[in-house]
Amino acid sequence: MEARELSVPFDRYNLSPAGLSILATAEDLLVRDCMRGRGMRGETLPPVAEGDLEPPNRRRYGVVEPDIARLYGYHVAPDRPSVARRAAAVDARAARLSDVERRVAYDGTGGCLRQARDRIEQGAPQVDAALFDELISQTFDQSKRDAKVVQVFKDWSACMRAEGLRYADALAARSSPEPGDLHIVNSFWLGLAPHALPPGSPSERGGRDLNSSDLAYISGS
Repeated sequence: MEARELSVPFDRYNLSPAGLSILATAEDLLVRDCMRGRGMRGETLPPVAEGDLEPPNRRRYGVVEPDIARLYGYHVAPDRPSVARRAAAVDARAARLSDVERRVAYDGTGGCLRQARDRIEQGAPQVDAALFDELISQTFDQSKRDAKVVQVFKDWSACMRAEGLRYADALAARSSPEPGDLHIVNSFWLGLAPHALPPGSPSERGGRDLNSSDLAYISGS
C-alpha cells in the first residue's frame, strides 16, 4: 500500500505535486523559448509521469508504508524512473551551459528564468510564503505534541530500543539512519500510527497496492 492520500488542512492552500510539476514544465518551456529568442540553445527537460511524483505528506511522521519499510527500513526509497531521468537531465543540461548561456538563463533581474516566473505569476494574488511556511511548521510541531502521537512514538522508540537502536522518534531515524536498521520494520509504527493521529492530522484513506512492476523497480531487480 502506498501513502498517496495523506492530507493535512493546509494542503488545500498549497499546490499539489501534479500542480507543481505542471508549473515546472511551463517554466521550462518559457525559458526554452526565451533562450532561443536570444539566439541560444533552448533545451527542455523530459516530463515526469504523474504516477511517479512523490505523494504529499508521505513521510511527515516517518515511514508508514510496510512495503517500502521492508525494503529500505527508514532510508528514503529511490526516485521513480521518470523522476530520476528528469533529475539527471537537469544536471546534464546545466553542465552543457556556457558562461554566457548561464548568465542569459539565470541572471536574477533580466534572465530568462526570471522572465518566465514573472509571466507565470502575472495576475496571481500576492501571498506571504514565509508566513505560510511558518504556519505549516507550527501546526506540525503542535501535532507532534498530541497525546496519541506522543504515545505512538514512545511505543515505537521502546520497540527500536529492544532491537539495539536508540531514537527518540521515527523522524530521528529518518534523518540519521543507523547502518544496521535497514531490516527493521516496526509493527507499532506501521500498524498504529495512521490511526492514532489527532483530528486534522494525516490519516490513511486509501491508495493502491504496489504491483509487481513497482516492487521490481523499488528493489532494483
